[in-house]
Amino acid sequence: MLSTVEIILLILLIAIIAMLVLIVKTIGNQMRLNRQQMAIKAEQKAAQEALKTQLARQQAMLEQQQSQAEQQSATATAQNSPDANPVATRQLVLNTLVKMNCTPKVQEGMGITFNYQGGNFVIDAEDGCKFIVVYYPFWYTFRLDDIELLAACQKAVSRANHKYNCTTLYSIYKDENTVALHSKRQLLFIREIPALEQYLPSMLGDFFKSANEVGAEIDKVKELEQA
Repeated sequence: MLSTVEIILLILLIAIIAMLVLIVKTIGNQMRLNRQQMAIKAEQKAAQEALKTQLARQQAMLEQQQSQAEQQSATATAQNSPDANPVATRQLVLNTLVKMNCTPKVQEGMGITFNYQGGNFVIDAEDGCKFIVVYYPFWYTFRLDDIELLAACQKAVSRANHKYNCTTLYSIYKDENTVALHSKRQLLFIREIPALEQYLPSMLGDFFKSANEVGAEIDKVKELEQA
C-alpha cells in the first residue's frame, strides 16, 4: 500500500506530465500555424509578381497597337488632299450615340462618356483621326489579397483576350487592396461606314461578352469560398 505522501507525489507527477504534454502540443500547433502563414504569404507574393508581369506585357501590347494605329492614321491623313476638311470624328461619335438613344457627355481630360445597356463607357475621339478608342472601365473589382480569385482571374482574362476583339487588363490599387478590371478596343470610325448607329453597338457587344465570361469565372470561385 502507498502512503498518503506517495499518493500525493504520484498525483503531482501525473499532473506535471499532463501539463508537459499539453505544452508540447501547443508549441507544435503554433509551429504548424506559423508554417501555414509563411506559405500563404509566399503564395500571395508569387501571385502579385505574376500579375505584375502580365500587366507589363499587356501594357506593352497596348502601346504597340496604339503606335500602329497612329502610323496608319498618319498615312491615311497624308494621302488626303491638303484642301480637304479634317474629319470631325468627335461630332460623328456624338451624333451616333444620340441615334443609339444614349446621352453622351464630353468631359475635359476624359473624352466622351456614356451609358449603354447598363455599362459605363468612355470614347477617346480626336478630330482628324479615323480611329477611336473605346474604354469599358472598372467593370469588376475584387480583393488583391485573394489568391484564388487572382489565379482564376488571370486564366479567365487570358482566355477572353484570345477569344474576343477587346483587350481586358488590370489596375492595382494597393492602398485599397483592390484589383480592378477594364477593357478597351480601337475602332475605325468614319462616315463611309454605313449605319454607324448599328456598327458601334455591334462592336460594344464584345465588351459585354468578355466581361460576362471573366466575371462568371471569378464568381464561381467566390461561391466556392463562401460555401
